Amino acid sequence: KFALVSTGLGFLVEKVKSDFSLDFSFSNHLLVEGGVLTGEVEIGVDWNDKPLIVNNLRKELDISKNEVAVLGDSDGDLGMFDAGGYRIAVDPVSDLLRKKQMRFLRTEIS
Repeated sequence: KFALVSTGLGFLVEKVKSDFSLDFSFSNHLLVEGGVLTGEVEIGVDWNDKPLIVNNLRKELDISKNEVAVLGDSDGDLGMFDAGGYRIAVDPVSDLLRKKQMRFLRTEIS
């Protein structure tokens, strides 16, 4: 099973979920009234919620921490890194995250 946990906006997260056939996604959502954006955001994933979401999903799926791989790039992913057994830092902008990672992935976009 694959899940995406992001503090980003839902319409972007749902696009990634769809494009990559992910099983679960958790994100924040722009609020709309009468077809118009209100300027408000419904927080579904706070910075500190990522490990809680990962642990709850792990329990729901009845899998161990060692069966969970997490990917992240910033301090907002530190707690989530503690919730996963296999930790991958992708182009990390956080020195703390670099210290917790098991693998490092650098991408190059032309």
